[in-house]
Amino acid sequence: MVKNTAPPKSANDPYNEIRKMQNQIQALENEKKKDYEALSGTHIALANAFKDVEDWIKGEESANNAIKTAKKIKDNLTKNLKIAEATEAIGTIYVTIQDYQKGLKYWSEALDLLDKNFEALLKDKPKMPEDQFTQQTTLTKSLYIDYLKQRISTLLKLKDEKHAKEAISKPFSKFLKTKDPNCFEILMFLSDIKIDLALQLKDTDEIVRSVSELLILDFFAKKYSGDSRYWSKKFHHDIKEKCSFLIDTLKIALDEKVIGKETLNIMKLINLETKDHMYIDKILEIKQSDDFQNKILEINALITKMRQDDASPLVLSMVQNELISTIAQQNQYTEAFEKAKEIMKDIKKIKNKEVKDFLLGQTQLNLFRINVRRQDYKQAEKEGRKCIEYFEENIKTLGHACIGILELASCYIIQRRFDKAESLLERPIDFCEEMGSAELLARLYELLGGVGLKSADSNKAAIYFAASAIFYLISNDQNKYQEFLTLSINMYNRYLESIGFPTVEM
Repeated sequence: MVKNTAPPKSANDPYNEIRKMQNQIQALENEKKKDYEALSGTHIALANAFKDVEDWIKGEESANNAIKTAKKIKDNLTKNLKIAEATEAIGTIYVTIQDYQKGLKYWSEALDLLDKNFEALLKDKPKMPEDQFTQQTTLTKSLYIDYLKQRISTLLKLKDEKHAKEAISKPFSKFLKTKDPNCFEILMFLSDIKIDLALQLKDTDEIVRSVSELLILDFFAKKYSGDSRYWSKKFHHDIKEKCSFLIDTLKIALDEKVIGKETLNIMKLINLETKDHMYIDKILEIKQSDDFQNKILEINALITKMRQDDASPLVLSMVQNELISTIAQQNQYTEAFEKAKEIMKDIKKIKNKEVKDFLLGQTQLNLFRINVRRQDYKQAEKEGRKCIEYFEENIKTLGHACIGILELASCYIIQRRFDKAESLLERPIDFCEEMGSAELLARLYELLGGVGLKSADSNKAAIYFAASAIFYLISNDQNKYQEFLTLSINMYNRYLESIGFPTVEM
């Protein structure tokens, strides 16, 4: 039994309502044919009223009376609901007086009772009228989500992160294992709680995964439901809301091209003359050409003119790197490597360390790409790591470092070295979040989805491809958004089939 910790309040206010409830209970008790559901419900209301005036003993006593009365209800679904409500009320009393462990125990018992109701509802659905099934599941779901949120909140208050996570992961897994399409709605509510939990724990990667999972579940709720119009509307509402949520949470800078901005900031470290800007415009024009032979001739001519004109070493190096890339696309690897050696000799003469590291990083990235192209993965890995080292030297080029890491991870995926790829991809998560780049996040989660796909983990692939789709949408790439959303849904459908769900036509 709990102990009273506060004296009763003045007899004005809540006590009038309490007396009314007590009179109502007496009247219900005096009836010849007792309505145990109404009687139990009034005892629960009385328990909550006593809780509000901090009369813990009478609150618990009323809740226990509700449980005793509810046990006489013939309908098992109603009986479990009323016992769960009364049990939750006792749990709330104990949590309020800071006996957390006892409170958590009662809440756990209440959730177990609601679990039984879900199992019974799914089993009896074929025999139940549709409106009765909907009414019962809606009420059970509402109580379940409410009690679960309270339980998780208290666990976090106790700094018990492990059990807080288990409190959501275990029921999620349990409902998924029912293989019943009717569970998708509660799975979505559980995903919403996952998002809230991850937000409180400041686990941004889990926030992204949970948001992605929620949108996938939205889609499948629509597919399995007879009310496709409602779920279609909800899907579009959720994706709009969750995109805004991720933009705020991850501090994503919209309409900002990180790589271009970094390059521009490096260029500002050197005083470029008008002629240098003209050469930049010229190489950007040449880059548009698809005639590789003519492109090589034009770039070589431009390099000769730039040397004669004593152009900026920074701009010259950028043009030379474009030459290497173009030569490699023609499979002229030996010449590309020779040109790279020449460039690096020139770059090392540059005095400004930030500019020098940036240009060396760009050249190493070019060499990495050439070696991937010629399938010399061992050498490519060496070049990739050097490229990342150069870019990581300067906080101003972390976006380029991120690109290097993503491309090296892609190289590991090509080789089916999935553990290596996944381990490497843990690093740019922090970079991408720090820079607030939707483009880089989209590419990051695309690669993580690729790891899941290649390693035959269709659930992981689905979640990460959905995340990639969301970030492509945020960065206004509609084609990529549609591509990866479709891929995500197909992967999740494959996952659902693998655990026994009925096949859904996409």
